[in-house]
Amino acid sequence: MKKRLISLALILALLLLAAPAAFAEEGYLDGDNYTFTDREGNTVTVPVSAFASYVVEFTHGDPWTTYEANMDPQIALGLPDSSNDTYSTGDLCLGMNGVLVLGFDSLIYDGPGDDIYVFEVGPAVEETKVEVSNDLTTWYEIGIAEGRTAGLDMAGKVPSGSSFRYVRITDTGNNEPGGWSGADIDAVCGLHTRAVESYTETATLTYKDIKISIDGQLIQPTDAQGNAVDPFIIDGTTYLPLRAVAGALGCNVAWDGATGTITLTSGYARQSTPRTAAGKTGTETATLTY
Repeated sequence: MKKRLISLALILALLLLAAPAAFAEEGYLDGDNYTFTDREGNTVTVPVSAFASYVVEFTHGDPWTTYEANMDPQIALGLPDSSNDTYSTGDLCLGMNGVLVLGFDSLIYDGPGDDIYVFEVGPAVEETKVEVSNDLTTWYEIGIAEGRTAGLDMAGKVPSGSSFRYVRITDTGNNEPGGWSGADIDAVCGLHTRAVESYTETATLTYKDIKISIDGQLIQPTDAQGNAVDPFIIDGTTYLPLRAVAGALGCNVAWDGATGTITLTSGYARQSTPRTAAGKTGTETATLTY
């Protein structure tokens, strides 16, 4: 009887060791390319640059994970690297109805077959709605990702010839019974990518010792590091340093490099005119997207 128990335990251990790792993506890196096998058994090779490289926005859902290893949205960037442990690391838990917006250094466009892969972790996977955008304003839904290494095709769901550099992933809340609170995202990549197009323009800058005066007081414009910046003229238009002028007018200046957005927020209360209910004050915000 004792020998039989030992044999059964040994067989069980061998079966566990032989069981395939179905929790995390398995692939390999070869130079600047990454090769993986998707859920349909297809072998796919993409450049490393095809993976998301920065986080634009993350709002976790409720309920959310209590494990710190799954809270930082930065871990959803780059190549798939989650573990196969009981409580995996290297993946981000969205939480119920959580939202993750990722940015790419390369543009993603519609090519043959699947165009975007969402690398999700876990045996009990959840649904995520996947959308794409090139300006963070207009979004196109391309489908629902569900399951490990799920591919989505943009064909017929986006304008012909368009390309995108942002992907938004939203947990739908349709979780399997006994599953985690929200999808676990390991990585996101675009199959068909191309470098962001660049071009060169030549402009003639003319300096004419232009002075800036606010309320009768001359100001010396400087950049964020305190270096002097002189106004200049291009094709008859005078350009002033925005940060210096806005600061002199009492405005706060914020720059978001990820979205190319400048935001000016008034630092002073604004007195309204008699025609707009005199006596009330307020603040104003202006946003300029480059």
